Amino acid sequence: MKKAVIELDLGYEIIYLDGYLVAADYLVTFEEDVMWMYQVYMKDFNGIYVSNEVGLCLGKLKQKEIDEQALIIRVFEFMQNLSFWDFLRNYHDWSMDYHFRFVESVS
Repeated sequence: MKKAVIELDLGYEIIYLDGYLVAADYLVTFEEDVMWMYQVYMKDFNGIYVSNEVGLCLGKLKQKEIDEQALIIRVFEFMQNLSFWDFLRNYHDWSMDYHFRFVESVS
């Protein structure tokens, strides 16, 4: 896992967020106490990543002061050992199509 920067075009502004590459083409970032995952590609050789996809909300942080890398590892270990059925039954927030609450489950 290495640190990286993602450029997000919100339509009305472009923002840059620090994050962590968890695979060659996936980046996890934290924005306003929410953990997001994006499928990314390198914009050019300056090290900035961009995404054409909507981010996947992995959940809200319970506390402000966290070890981001340790939390990312715990979330992915939790997701790895979870069947899709158990995820839908126990962790998916059905009121929001995109909020999966993985972070709340491990923190």
